[in-house]
Amino acid sequence: MGQRLVLTIKNNSKILANSYYHWSAYTDSAAEITNRCIETFKHTKYTNDLDIALEMLASTGAGLTDDEVPEFFRMKAKDPLIQIIPPNALDRDSGLIAVSKKGMENSQGWSEGDVVINIEDKVVDFVVLYYPDDDWLVEYYCDEHNINYDKLDKNKVENIIHQIAEKLPTIDQDISEIKFEDFEEFSNKLYAISGEFLDCEGNIVGKIE
Repeated sequence: MGQRLVLTIKNNSKILANSYYHWSAYTDSAAEITNRCIETFKHTKYTNDLDIALEMLASTGAGLTDDEVPEFFRMKAKDPLIQIIPPNALDRDSGLIAVSKKGMENSQGWSEGDVVINIEDKVVDFVVLYYPDDDWLVEYYCDEHNINYDKLDKNKVENIIHQIAEKLPTIDQDISEIKFEDFEEFSNKLYAISGEFLDCEGNIVGKIE
């Protein structure tokens, strides 16, 4: 599965900034980065949205790329309310921050896993998981139980899926809109799981590991 994570900070529909991480589109590492951003938000002294977004991204170790530094200072010159001076990027593993439309679109184009943090509604859309299809699950089940998948009675597929689901742990939270105050608990549940789990609607969801 994917390795390239893009973490986006927005205020409702307005995207403020994003950061690209080359080796972080795994469920646990993405959750850790998200927790750092939320914790920073809780203690921020800033009131300007862009300041807040950049402080959150910088807290993960990310910094502005060489192309984005002049873009940022152009924005700062137009808006005297911007106070923060973000660090320069160390490398793509630590995180590359973009603030310009072109830069953010370029980062997004590389994404294989997404986290979107809405600082107005204080919710996280955590999309660093996958939904395995029935064929994949049944084929995996057959491999585990030495069953010939090609000769499997297709009428048994639903029963096999049910057997798989019965043995999985459940995370009874809506993973598309997780409140800031609930995210740490959600991530702790993720850390304790390996492989697949059931979401609040009974869907089988897989961690990217």
